[in-house]
Amino acid sequence: MNNKKYLIIILVLFFSLLLIISLMVLLRKNFQSSTSEPEPSKSPEITGEPATIEPSQENIPSELEFTGYGGDGFSSDEQIKYEQMNALRRTSPVTGNGFEIIYNYATAKFDVYLTEPLDTSRSRFNIYIQENYAGIPIGEFNFTTIQISP
Repeated sequence: MNNKKYLIIILVLFFSLLLIISLMVLLRKNFQSSTSEPEPSKSPEITGEPATIEPSQENIPSELEFTGYGGDGFSSDEQIKYEQMNALRRTSPVTGNGFEIIYNYATAKFDVYLTEPLDTSRSRFNIYIQENYAGIPIGEFNFTTIQISP
């Protein structure tokens, strides 16, 4: 009985070892065939003189088409507007007497918070903009009223 157990164990180990060795051989063959470099193919040799292409009237455009480039890019008014908007954005938040200007990156506009009384704070805001940033159109500002508790 003991001999039968040993014989079964030896047979199982032998077949397991045989299976492992055969798997290693198969995997090695597959791995070697996939990693081998393909042989370079020979390209045909070019004989004779190189071809020369001469321009013809069909190949030369008669007029240049519009490329989208408009010279300097911005007009002088637009240049002033963008320079002043950048200057105000860099100094943001600006707190004045009755107003505060904060640049809102989500809307790419300036949020203006006005305090009560609205007429006074709005006129102070308009004076500040006209004196410092007259090139920025009023449409670049979003107005909001805030209540200050006494």
